[in-house]
Amino acid sequence: MKSRINKCITSSVENYTRVLKDVDLQKNIERIVKKSIIAFKSDKKMLLCGNGGSAAQAQHLSTELVCGLRSHDRIALASISLTTDTSLITAWANDSDFNTVFARQIE
Repeated sequence: MKSRINKCITSSVENYTRVLKDVDLQKNIERIVKKSIIAFKSDKKMLLCGNGGSAAQAQHLSTELVCGLRSHDRIALASISLTTDTSLITAWANDSDFNTVFARQIE
C-alpha cells in the first residue's frame, strides 16, 4: 500500500515539475488568466463544460469562481457550468446531437 501511495505522490510531483519547466505552458496559463481578469472586469461571465470527470471539474471551478476560492467576502465572479442541466443535456443528446449539446445552450 505504501508503495502505491508513493507512486501516486511521485507521479504528481513529476507532473508539477514538468509544468514548472514548460515555459510555453506557463505563458499560455498566464495569457488565459489575464484574459479572464479582463473579461470579469468587463462584466463578462465564464462558461465551462466538459465530459465525465472534466464535467465535475467544470462545476467545481464555476462554484469556486462564484462562491470564492479563499474568501467568501469578495464579489462573485460570474460563471456558469454548462454541465449541470441534465434534462437539457439528455433531451438534446437523445433528440438531436450530443456533439452540439454545449453550443446549443449558448446560442
